[in-house]
Amino acid sequence: MFPNQPSAQSESNVLIKNIDKVLTDDGDIVHCEPAVLFDDDDEVDEFMLLDKMLNQCLTLYKTKFAKDVLSYYYNNKEPIKSWINEIMFREEIPNIKVWKVLFLQSKHSLTFQYLPFLSSMYHLIFRLCTVEFHSEHKYLFVSTKEVLDFSSKDTKISVYVLTERSCDSTRAKPVKGIFVTGNDTLVYLHKHLQSTDDTKAKVDLLNKIAYYYQCQAEKINITHHLESLQQWNRAMKFYKDSLTLNRKHLHAMLGYAKCLIMLNKYTLAKEFLVENVDDKEYFRDSAERWLLLGVLRRKLRNYDEAEVAIKTALKLQNNYVEAKNELDFIFRLKKEIGKTRIESYKRLALQHGEPKFDQYNILSIDGGGIRGLIPAVWMSELERRTGLSSSSMFHMMAGTSTGAIVTACLSLPDTSISIKQPRYGAVDIVELYTLHSDKVFTQTSRWENFFGIWPKYHEANKKDLFEQYFKDTRLSHALTELIITTVNSGSSATELFRRSDGLKDPSRNHRFSDILMCTTAAPTYFPAYKLSNSVFVDGGVQANNPAMIAYADACAKNINRDNIFILSLGTGDYVPDPLNPDAQRSLLFWGNNSTSVLKVIFDGPQNNIDYQLSSILNTDMYHRWQIWLENPIVLDDIRKETLDYLIELAHSYFEEMDAFDNNHRLGKIIERLKRD
Repeated sequence: MFPNQPSAQSESNVLIKNIDKVLTDDGDIVHCEPAVLFDDDDEVDEFMLLDKMLNQCLTLYKTKFAKDVLSYYYNNKEPIKSWINEIMFREEIPNIKVWKVLFLQSKHSLTFQYLPFLSSMYHLIFRLCTVEFHSEHKYLFVSTKEVLDFSSKDTKISVYVLTERSCDSTRAKPVKGIFVTGNDTLVYLHKHLQSTDDTKAKVDLLNKIAYYYQCQAEKINITHHLESLQQWNRAMKFYKDSLTLNRKHLHAMLGYAKCLIMLNKYTLAKEFLVENVDDKEYFRDSAERWLLLGVLRRKLRNYDEAEVAIKTALKLQNNYVEAKNELDFIFRLKKEIGKTRIESYKRLALQHGEPKFDQYNILSIDGGGIRGLIPAVWMSELERRTGLSSSSMFHMMAGTSTGAIVTACLSLPDTSISIKQPRYGAVDIVELYTLHSDKVFTQTSRWENFFGIWPKYHEANKKDLFEQYFKDTRLSHALTELIITTVNSGSSATELFRRSDGLKDPSRNHRFSDILMCTTAAPTYFPAYKLSNSVFVDGGVQANNPAMIAYADACAKNINRDNIFILSLGTGDYVPDPLNPDAQRSLLFWGNNSTSVLKVIFDGPQNNIDYQLSSILNTDMYHRWQIWLENPIVLDDIRKETLDYLIELAHSYFEEMDAFDNNHRLGKIIERLKRD
């Protein structure tokens, strides 16, 4: 299992930080959190890092550890007193006070000789491990089966400690790094919560459990946002339980408010942040409260009020880095609002050419009616950042319903000129939504709609609009591989319109306008559309997010899976209950007056595509952009204020990615999509 390979102890810290598996004492290989290494920064508080890794369940730092050791020493608590006497004798330290001074002055104070102290005082188990090469998993952590356990309690947390192949744990040798597996910290906190009757202790434990979930949410907020909503929701509930026992606890109040904001519950967050200040000066004058209030007002697009709140936070704490970054971002949004940026898109002179041959880039866009304006704005911004047409960046495009309109426009060739280039830029699609949405949603007569004998909208004007934009262009003419999803109402099966099929089979080479009539035939809104002796309805009934379909199609074409990159664009989502995310989602897409349609939706294969793809592809090769709405925006809300709101939402989302993404994920996307 372990071939003769050089030990990774001499490898770079980057390699060690990327290891995510450990071979346990039982012989099982389990997932572990990234290791925290202690030799990156000479000024780091290693005890604080240990506590941070444990989601601050110990409230530990270097000075506190020294203070606790002195307390144990003066109170004659064993075995701590004997251990510290041994250290003072071995290192020729005259007394405990001198030990404390020397300990606090030392750069790397978390040494192996203090692990028994930590185990006994804070109920930890330390398991020593090394780094080894594995034939299947490459490098992983391997337990040496040496265990340091001096705790007298049954409830403990296991911490893995990186060491050499043979190590004397009594020596004053610095600990290289530590890591934990699974939910050990969470189990530890819950067991303590169940065993205590002390109100103050319960409040402390509830806050620590809430903070644990908050940390988990923050880790995955960008890469797995739907899953992070569940973690934010759990954190909110534990903060709320804490406030039930102590309504004046500042940490719980701030944590609860942050959870409300991250869950897009802006109305509740505003009430909580504003109404709790009258009898709570400590809350009113908290810099973090003012920061949260500024973030909330910015998300509500009240930029002037947001600026005032952030400046107040900086007056209370002038070195508040998060507040400074937020203020810079607000200035950035105020300088150029979304509608102003749209005008700049119109002046772009985009280049067009074949995408990079050594990559395979897929663009996938969800359904969502008028909310298709959101990905249209995002694609306009990507075209601005790269200077390229969308069909120059992507080898394949996939779309459902309104997403199909966007991808069809982006891959449509300009047949009026001899050279091969797209007819439309992404900004033209923005104008399609803002100027012509009333032609799509032309209402049937009041009497027809009242008696339920006809869908809500006529299809004639929509078809005329598609004819105007796409003329007689057929599927085989698309500039990229193109996949558009529909549902065959006869078989209730998802049916795909693909450029590759149109190239091979003339009977499948349909006109763009007809295909789009099929995929946008949203039940209860539009009548089903007949094409080639089949009747089709909106593809969103079964495949509103076509990203997995696109990935499977690329794999079927024998594309090297290591080269596949997917940018999946949502159109805005509303999740009233993160723990049951599929509940009420139909409100965004379908009318509520057809139980038979809703049955098809809920009985259909509604898998969590985002979760699946993020498990298959690494974080650099799969990106999901989605806006989470406080209230649902139905697919036919074409009021001007809604259109302006959607544009500003899309603009601020993109700018926020650019401003706050410390992992530079957006920059990596743009670099990948640019041509050499």
